[in-house]
Amino acid sequence: GTIAQRIAVPGGPYWELRGNGGLQTTLGDMARWDAALNDQRMMTDSSRRKFMTGYVNEGPAGLSQYAYGWAVSKTSRGTRLVEHNGGNGVYVAELLRFVDDHVTIFVTSTVSELTATSAVRVISKIVFGEPYEPPPQRVAVSAQALVAAQGTYTLHDGSRLVVRAQGGRLMAEAVGQQAFQLIATGDTASPASFTQLNTRSRAIVEAVIKGDVGPLRAALGPGGPDSAEVASQEAELLADRIQRFGALQSIDVLGTTPGPEGGMRTTVRINFAKGGATNMYTWDPRGVIMDIGARPFTPTELLPGAHGEFRTFDARGGVGARLTFANGIATATMPNGIVQFTRQRP
Repeated sequence: GTIAQRIAVPGGPYWELRGNGGLQTTLGDMARWDAALNDQRMMTDSSRRKFMTGYVNEGPAGLSQYAYGWAVSKTSRGTRLVEHNGGNGVYVAELLRFVDDHVTIFVTSTVSELTATSAVRVISKIVFGEPYEPPPQRVAVSAQALVAAQGTYTLHDGSRLVVRAQGGRLMAEAVGQQAFQLIATGDTASPASFTQLNTRSRAIVEAVIKGDVGPLRAALGPGGPDSAEVASQEAELLADRIQRFGALQSIDVLGTTPGPEGGMRTTVRINFAKGGATNMYTWDPRGVIMDIGARPFTPTELLPGAHGEFRTFDARGGVGARLTFANGIATATMPNGIVQFTRQRP
């Protein structure tokens, strides 16, 4: 049926969520709505100015301001960007209105491997002729080469990189700081604060699993939701995951990487009998949680390139890790040189 019909069924969204995820639209509808925001069909000029003027700083750096339902910021060209997104970590929508440039970009996605958020920034750069890094060219590689690269490789800090050949692709799972940062950024160097956040995030998740939201509530800082609300949300999330993935088994702190506005982002994988899910905690420079994300766990593809090299690629950050595999040894090419690590014996 339609979303409107689904809302009416018992257990459907509460009234305040019916416009937040309870709408159905088409690309043509979005284009007409965007056009109506540019003239007086929906509101007067005075109201439109108020509607798209930022009033409250977002984040400690104040790089954007929140308006009446929009985030407003300046582009590198000095023009106004009025935007907002929505999603649940899998279904994601991004609407960017470059109002002074008379350009609107609307992107939606339905997979967690490549979300609209990852893609829309690159699309914006292409539209405005700014430099961007395209995905590396994929080179054909034999199934034997993929199988030969399989295994668990241990890095110097004890973190591990688990490499598997799946469906004609080489997939990697990184557990631990150096391995996780290598896959995400192409480097293993990290400040001591990353290790501290890994420890703190583990304590938060372990406590939440036991029904104690005290550490999480403290990390949210003043002005956030009260403990009862946090406890209710976390209990509902855990119950939903257990229903979908089976019994809870263990947790792995994957690692911390640089986040937005000078912050940091820690990813924790929660392992269940039939799969995994991740919690992502985005911290501001003071160590206060700015955002919490939850999504299914997905491994990272290592894209085959020239000369036997495999690379990771993220639309937001470009090429990350650069790896080769030979004789049970993985070689990572990093900004400060080459690092090798050995595959564990079966």
